[in-house]
Amino acid sequence: FGKSRSRRLYSIECVYHKVSAVSKIWTKYKQHGMVVKAKRTGRPRKTSTRQDKQLKAICLENRKSTTKQMKHKWEEAGANVCDRTVRNRLKEMGFQYRKAKRKPSLTPKHKRTRLHYLQ
Repeated sequence: FGKSRSRRLYSIECVYHKVSAVSKIWTKYKQHGMVVKAKRTGRPRKTSTRQDKQLKAICLENRKSTTKQMKHKWEEAGANVCDRTVRNRLKEMGFQYRKAKRKPSLTPKHKRTRLHYLQ
């Protein structure tokens, strides 16, 4: 940024951020010679974005496969995770858990009435 206020404001308008945020970044850069991302709190993710894409491909291969089956395929690809992690990642990707409905089989009585109806 230049020394003049108008030039500094013009520069800030170009990056579309608050003046205070830009000035903090600029002072850090002047002090240390670089701007580094601060460490975040919380537990780091077990999987990378690349591994998440692998899981998505595994899921799209066969949508009817269970999370345990997907987990085993994913472990073959190199991910060391539990079933719960697989479910969490699929939920983040927008896949919803659906249980296939089991249609009750026809009893002999049902079969007779159907045949009688057709005749």
